[in-house]
Amino acid sequence: MDTGDFDAIVRDYRDRVVRYLTSMLDDAALAHDLAQETFIRVHKSMDGLRDAEARASWIFRIARNVAIDHQRSRTGRQGSLTASLDEPDCGNELIDAGVSVENKLDEAEMTACMHSTIRQLSAPLRECLILRDLEGLGEQAVADIQDCSLAAVKVRTHRARQQLRAKLHVQCGFYQDERGVLRCEPVEPTNAKPKKGMPS
Repeated sequence: MDTGDFDAIVRDYRDRVVRYLTSMLDDAALAHDLAQETFIRVHKSMDGLRDAEARASWIFRIARNVAIDHQRSRTGRQGSLTASLDEPDCGNELIDAGVSVENKLDEAEMTACMHSTIRQLSAPLRECLILRDLEGLGEQAVADIQDCSLAAVKVRTHRARQQLRAKLHVQCGFYQDERGVLRCEPVEPTNAKPKKGMPS
């Protein structure tokens, strides 16, 4: 294995792996630590990587396993993260709020509003959204990473986008900046209705 090849992989994927792990664990400091462990494993396994086209899914799969291993060792609850990532989402379909988010995620700066809203999605949907729309991976690659069927990826992607649109519609005010990039700002909550008998 060429040391330069490994250095190039770290350079190309470090930020992406940290972002992915942060989305899974909601802990930026831990994500950085586990990213280091991810690349240690990548380095040990590089000789087994034959297909350069599969490199992204291979690296993200290792990162996912690192996160699961960490969760198991930390909590002692075998498979707790695995279960949360693989459980089906059975929530009701949410209405299409008419905001085209899926094609803008990779262009927009990920504002605090967007990060907060994405964290509200269930773990399988959140992971799928990050891999498909932010990391730009194909459906088969995501299916390999999540160890699920293509049909499951399609369903999760659809539900994640739909729920994100609906949540953003309620929680954020949308506008396009001077570059035409979709941005959002938190919407002030509406005042609660006065209790019966209280002056309005």
